[in-house]
Amino acid sequence: TCLGLAIFFVPIIVFAPAKFAFFFTCGNIFLLCGTMFLVGPTRQLKSMFDKSRLTATILYTTSLVFTLIAAIKFGSLMMVMFFTCVQIVSFIWYVLSYIPFARTVIKTIYNRTCSFLGLFFRRSS
Repeated sequence: TCLGLAIFFVPIIVFAPAKFAFFFTCGNIFLLCGTMFLVGPTRQLKSMFDKSRLTATILYTTSLVFTLIAAIKFGSLMMVMFFTCVQIVSFIWYVLSYIPFARTVIKTIYNRTCSFLGLFFRRSS
């Protein structure tokens, strides 16, 4: 939902990056709070900091903070866009950790695509 709303309000990124970053990041924080409400804060935090999710959790939480810093302190559109992208990618990677073999499938698709593109570009030059 947050991602869909963010895409819908793309013009806000350009004209008011601080507002966009604030609302997008707050939406993601509310999302985490919602799952804490469903499963309980202790279980959620244990799950978030599980070995298989640790990297995604750290990336996700630090990108939340850095998105706000980039918007409020620096007012930098490029930094806001970068950290928002990091938020989205790390959140997707975090969610995929709950689906059995999802990360493995994504890694396989990525590796095969890269190897295919590598062969394609080597032949054309």
